[in-house]
Amino acid sequence: MIHSINQQGKALCFTLFYIWLSLNLSAQEITETWITENYHKKEVMIPMRDGICLYTAIYEPLQRTQKAPILMTRTPYKASPYGKKFNNRLWKVCQNAHLLFFTHKAPTFTSWGFVIT
Repeated sequence: MIHSINQQGKALCFTLFYIWLSLNLSAQEITETWITENYHKKEVMIPMRDGICLYTAIYEPLQRTQKAPILMTRTPYKASPYGKKFNNRLWKVCQNAHLLFFTHKAPTFTSWGFVIT
């Protein structure tokens, strides 16, 4: 009985350690250096049908061997620069060399437009 509890305790400790280790490895942070070494950032104004231009930050992977999918985010918040303000949830997407588009919703920050109230 004691031997069985001891084995279960070891198995539980091993499982918890494995989960902790895998979470720490997958939670790798994106650094400004990594982004600038692997992505080229372009800032453009994209014209809409009504003549308003929306600020868009485009992150293009530097090394692509094939066509890459595009991930586009439209936000009322600022399209963040390189580094700490870059969304860490995009880590796996960045590793897969996707094209990333961050567009401001008009009329925020550097996008054109006005609010009708």
